[in-house]
Order: sequence, then structure tokens, then C-alpha cells
Amino acid sequence: MEEIRSHIDQAKQVSDYYEKNIKDYLEKIDLVILDKIKTALDGNAKKYDLVLENSVYENIYLYEFSSRVKKPESLKEKLIRKEEIFQYKTLLEGTNVYEEIPKELEEHAVLEQFKKNNLCNKICGVDDLIGIKILTSLKVDCKKVFTLLKEKLNNSDIVSLEFDDNPTIMKNGREIYKLKGVYKDYIKFELQIKSKIDSAWGELEHNLFYKDYDYDFVKDTNKSIMNNIGEVLDKIEDTLLTIRNNKKEFNENYQKASFMNSIDKLYREKIIDIFSSNYLLEDNLDLLYYIYSKTAGLDASLKLVSENGIKAVEEITAFIPNTDLIKNYLQLKENNFRLRLIELIYFNWMNTLESQLSVEDMVKELIENIIYYKLDKYSQICNKVILANDVVTYIINLLKSKSLSLQDNNFLINSELLYCYIEAERAHNEQLGSIMDGNVENYTEINEESIEEIGNRLKECLFRLVVCDEIIEIEIDPDDIKVYISNMKETLKTYNHPNNKSQYNDILRIVESRLGKWSEKINE
Repeated sequence: MEEIRSHIDQAKQVSDYYEKNIKDYLEKIDLVILDKIKTALDGNAKKYDLVLENSVYENIYLYEFSSRVKKPESLKEKLIRKEEIFQYKTLLEGTNVYEEIPKELEEHAVLEQFKKNNLCNKICGVDDLIGIKILTSLKVDCKKVFTLLKEKLNNSDIVSLEFDDNPTIMKNGREIYKLKGVYKDYIKFELQIKSKIDSAWGELEHNLFYKDYDYDFVKDTNKSIMNNIGEVLDKIEDTLLTIRNNKKEFNENYQKASFMNSIDKLYREKIIDIFSSNYLLEDNLDLLYYIYSKTAGLDASLKLVSENGIKAVEEITAFIPNTDLIKNYLQLKENNFRLRLIELIYFNWMNTLESQLSVEDMVKELIENIIYYKLDKYSQICNKVILANDVVTYIINLLKSKSLSLQDNNFLINSELLYCYIEAERAHNEQLGSIMDGNVENYTEINEESIEEIGNRLKECLFRLVVCDEIIEIEIDPDDIKVYISNMKETLKTYNHPNNKSQYNDILRIVESRLGKWSEKINE
């Protein structure tokens, strides 16, 4: 019994020392960690769909924060409950164990003192001395918060987190994210991400059952009831999500309708005066809305008509060097009224916004927005995710560095050309992956070592073939090109849409036809 009391007393000594020398500093550090996480979240919340708006509030963040530093009595209880106090026996006999940490020291000096003191060092190793919670409006928002932090916070030199993509399943069957964190590679903390509904249920369950041994039997025998409660919570989450989505869809449709009505009124006369018809404007309102939302952020206060009037890109590019990007762009709009109209309105917006971008950067942004819009539409047609960023980056780099034949091949307006390239690139990437896996028996020059360089050449040939309808010569063994084309065709045959959508299958047939022309050219 005396030995037990001795260990209990030791736990009390540790908690007392913690309260006197460590806890106050942790409360300061807690605020710093919280600020870092909050800054990362608030700065990127809109991009991750974590902000709503209504008629009363402009920004409603779908999460909130809370934090705590472990109380001395909680630390004592944990040391006893988890039998960790036995690890402190030798430390409590050290010569500097009760050395006090001066209150006036700066943070870096305090951390150095902690590291030198064996007892401080051990206590600071407890993984949840600092606990931070992010409570989201709904369960679906938890994943968004997790993804945002993983992508935006992971490289922080002050606060870092260990990201496990799999949520922790609690005893009540509910899922939450429990992430281990560290501050300046020393002070450990725990971050929990869970919905407000799960948090409320967790607290209620805790009050009902935690450390109440009279209820242990009841809890065990009514486990099925507990699981049913979990199912009810999921239904509540689903219902609330449906309500939110319906409201969001209504707001988006309302914004879109208001935009289209306003732009039609503002530009109708100007467009009719320039193009002798308003059809072009009406036919491109959806695309213009997309570009406007990316450019102006749907700022309701923005005047859509600039006081300085509308300028075409030629009027501005006369003062800058004709780069490959500008040359290619001018080709794209050479014989196309649609792109000219979009350009006129886009540059008018940029003028109104007093954009500091160079003309080339504005042209680049315009091209990017149009491609992103087209890819979004195509992902709905083929019912699959498209790595839009990779596609856009490649095309922009190509337009910046190569002189292409685009005058009669306007992939920005003729969506079919862009869609054909998407499928061709998809098959191309599969060929490269197969070669990297060692499937090179039919090739002469192409192998795992040469595939990156040769793959880039083939990719440019593919773009020129499918989009520009031109075949260029490259320094690759013709027999290897034949094998490549044959494998591409076989791969494309596996792409038939499960619902046999005619537009999707027509695109595949066009790509196969272009590959056939390439093959015939080689055989000449």
C-alpha cells in the first residue's frame, strides 16, 4: 500500500511541477498554434468550399475553433490511469528535477530550459498537453478542413501535423480526424476535426457514461441502441446537407440569372453595333459568367462597363513584343467572332478592375479560364475526373514556346478539338506508364531511361496531330512510332462510355482517325 501511495504522490509532484513551471508557457504557445491553423484555414476557406453567404452575413465560415491546455489534475489522472507514472521514478530523483523556470524568459529561451531539464522534457513529451478542436458545421466539411490543412499547412516550419487520410473511429462508431502535431519540433499537441453534431453527441455520451460504473452494464446491453443513434445522426447530417446544397444551388442560379440579365442589358447595344447581332452574346453567356466569376469574384459592386470603353487586344499588344503566346492567340481569334466578343468583354472587365497584369498575362488568364470551363463541361459528358491543372499548364507552356497552326483549329471555341486531345493524352499517359513498368519488348529505342525525353516529343506531336491537324517529323525510330500508334489505338478501344454516349464515342473515333493519318504518313 505504501508503494502505491508513493506512486500516487509522485503523480501529484509531477502535476504540481507542471502547473508551476510549464502550463503558463503552454497557454501562450496554444494561442500561437491556434493562430497559425486559423490563418491557414481562413485564408483558403473559399477555395475549399468552407464559406457560405446569405442576405445578412457576407462570409459564414463552416467551422469554429476551441482549444485547451491540460489541467494539472487531468495530467495527474492520466499518469495514473495509463500507468505512465512509473516512467517518472528515476527522473524525480534527479538533481535538477525541481529547478524552476524563470518567468521572464523569452519563448526560445524557455524551450531551451525545458530541453535541459529532464522532468520538463518528459512532461513535454505528453502528446495532448495542448488540445485543439475544429468543429465543422457538417460531417462533409471535416474532409474539406483536413484536405486544406494537409495542402496548406504541412510545410510550416513552426507548426507541423502528421496527416493520416483515414479518420479515427471512436467507441461510439463515429468518425473524427485526430492528428498529432508538434510546435517547433518540440511541444506536442493534438488536433481534432469533427462535426458539431458528433461533438454534441460525444459530450452527451460522455456525461451519461464516462466513469459512471452504474451505467456500464446499461451501456453494454444497449450497444445496438447506441448504433441506431449513430444512424440517426447520419440522417440528420444528410438532411442538413441537402438543405444547404439546395440553398447554395438557388443562390448560384439567382446570381447567374442576375448576371446574364445585367450583361445583356449593358452590352446588347454595343454588341449589335459591332457584330450586327446579339446572338453571339446570348450564346456565350454561360462561358462569360464562368470567366467573370473567376476574374471579378462575383463582386456585386463592380461596374460591368468601364468608363474608358472597350479595347480589343490589338490596340494594346501594339506596345509589347509579339511573343509566341500572343501570336498563337491572335491566330486563334483570326477567323472567329466568338473569341473576339469574349475578348472584348474580358478586357473591359480587366480595365474596370484596374488590373496590374501585363497584357500577355491577361491573355494567358483568358485562355486558361476558357480551357477550364471546357474541361468542366467535358468531365460531365464523360463522367470522370479530369486533371485540369495539368492539361491547362501543358497547353499554356506549349502556346508560350511553340508557333502552332491554329488559325483554322480553334480549340478554345471548337470544344471537340480540346476533348479529342484529352482522350489522346489519357491514352498517351497510359503508354508511358506501361513503358515505365518495363513493357518495351516491341520498341527499339524507347525504354525506361529514354521515355521521359521521347515521351515529351510524342506528346507535342499528339497535340499538333489532334488539335492542329498537322503531322511533324521527329527524331524517333519510325518503327517505334508505329508501335506507339498501334498501342494508342488499342487503348482507345477500351474507352467506350458505359452509357454509350454518342458524343464521347465520336470523339474517340476522331482521335483514332487522326492516328490513322499519322500511321499512313509514316508508311509513305
